[in-house]
Amino acid sequence: MDDALFEQHDWHRGTPNLLRRMGRVLLRDAVVFLLIVVVGEWGVRTFLPWCSRFVFTPTLTGGHPKTTNRYGLRDYEFPEKPSPDEIRILCLGNSTTYGAGVALDETYPKQLERLLNEDASGRFYRVINAGGEGRSTRDAVEFMRKKGLSFEPDAVVFGFSPSMLGVIVREQAKEVEQRVRPAARPSMTRRWIRTVREEARRIHRGLRQSYLYSAADMGMRYVLYRLDIIRASPTARAGAVFSYAFDVPGVDLEEVEAAYTLFAEDLAHLN
Repeated sequence: MDDALFEQHDWHRGTPNLLRRMGRVLLRDAVVFLLIVVVGEWGVRTFLPWCSRFVFTPTLTGGHPKTTNRYGLRDYEFPEKPSPDEIRILCLGNSTTYGAGVALDETYPKQLERLLNEDASGRFYRVINAGGEGRSTRDAVEFMRKKGLSFEPDAVVFGFSPSMLGVIVREQAKEVEQRVRPAARPSMTRRWIRTVREEARRIHRGLRQSYLYSAADMGMRYVLYRLDIIRASPTARAGAVFSYAFDVPGVDLEEVEAAYTLFAEDLAHLN
């Protein structure tokens, strides 16, 4: 009996020591982890600032002067109405169509124009560059309504990008909700899931202020994509095909599809 009491007393006496040792281990691990994060953040910001976000350089010109014609488009001068032997193609889009960082003749509208005219069989192809940096799908619709139709194009090519669709979702969220999604009130479970997803996105956007987190997030997405754990759907429309290839915080595949539907409806109303 006395031996049992002694052993029990000795066990209780050792408990505080065990807790103190555990506390010291946890504190040491926390300090090491914090040190790794601080050094990693400093390293990414210093040596790899380009890998996680755009870097603004006020004096950088890119080496290619950007000039516009009388219509405000990055293209050569052309008459508003096409000639009888002219086939006119109008290209809409954002900076990819506009040609950010490249010369005018290197943009895809001008390269397409050159390729088409190599074997035109007596016809002349004019491909108009109507892209603009930072444009959204709504901007494309407004341009077509106010100016694009007056050019009387035979065909319209739209360069889709997930960022363009993301802009319309964030700016026109209520309109997308009212015009595309069902009007029925979602169930409590769906509302709870949506709330959790919104909070996760908010945390994700906050963490992306860290260069280290942004670089790690892009690296993880690339690994998952290469391992075929996540994949783009070839049957999906518009920017949803690239929803896993590019990281657009706060925009998922469902919202991209909704934005595309809204864009298609707006274009249909122009006819």
